[in-house]
Amino acid sequence: MADKRSRNKSIPAVPPTNEKTPYADFPGPGRLPVAAPLNTEGHLRFRFADVDHGGKWPLTKIAKADHIQLLKKLKHYERMTVHDAKRTGALADYDMAKCPNKDATKRLAEQFNGRDDLARLKVTEVQRLLGFRVGNEFSIVWWDPGHAVWPSG
Repeated sequence: MADKRSRNKSIPAVPPTNEKTPYADFPGPGRLPVAAPLNTEGHLRFRFADVDHGGKWPLTKIAKADHIQLLKKLKHYERMTVHDAKRTGALADYDMAKCPNKDATKRLAEQFNGRDDLARLKVTEVQRLLGFRVGNEFSIVWWDPGHAVWPSG
């Protein structure tokens, strides 16, 4: 019988997404555009390499009931394409240079080498999951239970 340890495969390390991604939704003068058009027909996929464990919106401080709701939403969103998620309003891409919350823009720039783009997934009418989107991959950064990162109105 084969040694069980030989069947264990190591999971390769995935480096954080520190580079600005060339996006298309918000082109501005003298700036790279900021919203990934790549693979908009692919189903959404989620990555966790960029989760911010500090600051005001860490995913690690999610309440148990919210965690259950979030996992159900992620399961639902994985069945959607980027195009469908954007069409329904579940997904949006933000140019953080226009964000009214300067604490959020500062934290983003400090922790992610000057990045100024962020994507948002709506979990409930108030709760948001924020991260970097490259094509159909959504790299989770923050959990915003009170809609404070980019408040409405």
